[in-house]
Amino acid sequence: MKRIIYIILGSIMLAIGAIGVVVPGLPTTIFLIMAAYFFTHSSDRLYNWLMNNKTFGPIITNYTKYRGITYKDRRTAVITIWFVICMSIILSQSILFGSILFLVAILHTIFLYRLNIVFN
Repeated sequence: MKRIIYIILGSIMLAIGAIGVVVPGLPTTIFLIMAAYFFTHSSDRLYNWLMNNKTFGPIITNYTKYRGITYKDRRTAVITIWFVICMSIILSQSILFGSILFLVAILHTIFLYRLNIVFN
């Protein structure tokens, strides 16, 4: 029963992480790490698939091994975050909401720039 629950939780974390790849502001790495954890304790096949996946495997490895991100991934994340945040601020026309979004973008950018750069 525990194995099935872990597979379900791992699949949910993987789905959220996959959504985070395309939705700025939704973290990807932490959900992929949680998926790897659940798959490690439930299914070698799913864990190996995740770690060898060309999209998700390097993200997990770079973060867990080096606490880092590739330069290209960081650049893409920062540009995407700021584009979406700026568009949201313009469209919201709310000073409070815009201020909160601006603060989130600044904190997210600081976090990304504090990560190590991984050269693959």
